[in-house]
Amino acid sequence: MYKERDLNALTDLHNAIWVYDVQKYRIHWANVQALDFWESESLDELCQRDFRENMSDAVYALLEGDLDNFRDGAVYKQWWTMFPRGIRKEAYCCFSGIELADGRAAMMVQSLVTKDLLETELSVHSAATVASLWNLDGALMSANPMFTDLYGKELDRFEALFSSAAQAKELLAAVREEGHIERELFLPTPNGGRWHNVQLRINRNSRKPLFAVRQNDITERKQTEIYHRHLAIMDPLTGLLNRYGVMKRLESLAEDQQEFSLFFLDLDNFKTINDFYGHEKGDRLLKALADRLQYRFDGAMAIARLGGDEFLLIHPDVQLADVERLGDQVLQAVREPFDITGLGMFTVTASIGAARYPQDGGAVDAILRHADAAMYQAKGHGKSRIEYFSRSMTDAIHQRQVMRSTIAKAFESRALSLQLAPLAALDGNLSSAYVGELIWHSDKLGNLSPDTFYPIAEENGMMIQLYLHQFELAREQLATWRAKGKQSQLMLKVSLRQLQNDSFVSSALQQLDEAPELAPRILLELVDADDLVDIDCAVEVMQRFSQRGVQFALGGFCSGGTPLTLLYQLPLTHIKLDKQIVDDLDKGGLPIALSLLNIASQLNLKTMAEGVSDADQEQTLKKLGCQMFYGKHIKQCMTV
Repeated sequence: MYKERDLNALTDLHNAIWVYDVQKYRIHWANVQALDFWESESLDELCQRDFRENMSDAVYALLEGDLDNFRDGAVYKQWWTMFPRGIRKEAYCCFSGIELADGRAAMMVQSLVTKDLLETELSVHSAATVASLWNLDGALMSANPMFTDLYGKELDRFEALFSSAAQAKELLAAVREEGHIERELFLPTPNGGRWHNVQLRINRNSRKPLFAVRQNDITERKQTEIYHRHLAIMDPLTGLLNRYGVMKRLESLAEDQQEFSLFFLDLDNFKTINDFYGHEKGDRLLKALADRLQYRFDGAMAIARLGGDEFLLIHPDVQLADVERLGDQVLQAVREPFDITGLGMFTVTASIGAARYPQDGGAVDAILRHADAAMYQAKGHGKSRIEYFSRSMTDAIHQRQVMRSTIAKAFESRALSLQLAPLAALDGNLSSAYVGELIWHSDKLGNLSPDTFYPIAEENGMMIQLYLHQFELAREQLATWRAKGKQSQLMLKVSLRQLQNDSFVSSALQQLDEAPELAPRILLELVDADDLVDIDCAVEVMQRFSQRGVQFALGGFCSGGTPLTLLYQLPLTHIKLDKQIVDDLDKGGLPIALSLLNIASQLNLKTMAEGVSDADQEQTLKKLGCQMFYGKHIKQCMTV
């Protein structure tokens, strides 16, 4: 604590500084700037002023209590209002303790900021401080004018300050036991509920124990804190809980041992919507979906947006039949068209994974992983569907974790290669054409097919890099064949989404221009037709490839993701019958295959079939006039 002998060092400071002797109700010392503040001509005159007359017992009790804190090194900063010569001056002050020459403690005040306001009130009191003094029975003994201004003259019982008598009783018991307590409370006032910092201190120096109450209105700060806490747990776009908020909610449910079902939603092909229509319209769609989920599932324990196009819905239903019924409702809620400004009527789908707590996982992180695993299985099974977690998915969870952490290194270590499957011609002979697909040779997981690791690459934003790497490997293989005099054709899969990506298109065309003699040997099978949002753009890009000799094939008709109209809208050279059509040739699928082959004939498109697994399928396709086919029945795959 400061010593009186050190005051000379403060004389020349630009701030007004004075020492107030609480026990004598007088200013003990002041610097020159303080004389101006107090409208005084001399230090002697200022020190003769007696502040006792207008100081209530409540304020005195607070200041006396502060002296005890100053002895312990406490420092306060508060707004105070003072009235030197009747002029109201409001100042933001720093309060600390100082030891006088006689050993007593006094209050040292440094004015940090001042402003004049033209009012007249008490000689010394805090502008934001409501002070009152009570006996231990809860009767009001004294109060400063700020108390009277706030509560009027009728309030005279301690419990009337609070929302309930029980709250008042708890505080009174606490201050009796501890001597001093401090709380932040929401208190009723004639102006409505307000947040206050409330300090209670027993004054044991009086004949009968009294306790002083200091109230500072902190409503503005508290509202700011509450707002920022709200921001911390809420997603600003949708108004749903964010990842942090829903994790807190899940932890709370788990601590309370409440059962629940969890639905993990991931919109299908949402990136395409953002890329083509812009993020603003994509955000409108996300907001519309959030509103619909909140409206349809008002019985949910929580609904959250994890980020991007991922949502969580937590529901109290845990019986399997109820969860399955609810899952169908969630799936349908997403599928229904949205009327979006700037988009019109717009339809999206979602892949959904569901898990139940605690049946499918006894910890929050486990239940999230398991719902995530089920969602990825829904993606892998064709999207726009829901899958329910089963224990058989745990291996897939581990596999995805390994893939996420190692896929970037696959490019550097040359762990990606092309696996080739030969195409057979109508006469059964090899057609000097091959189907190539990327295989990832993982040290930890073995050989992985595209269906396994492409979703991870997409999640990590690596699909362009992946397709360009495939192009590079294909070009190397075609160059090797050409050097040996072998003029084989190579079919590669490419997403229609990538054909709408300027970065991919420019890089792929550059690779073709570096070896123009190889371009006519490349056949691109277009996949993910449901990602196509701009046919004109796709046609223009495909024509740029076609001008270099590249050919295009289209399949996916059985899954419903490829409309037949694309067969004449896009500059195609081939049509492909998917494996599911081939598998269903003896199960009623023959008319579909025949119809597609007839359409191809009318449009002068070449035909091929995928996934031929036995001689019966081969013979049937030959009779139907399919020109090329491939599958395990034709020949064992060879790896480049």
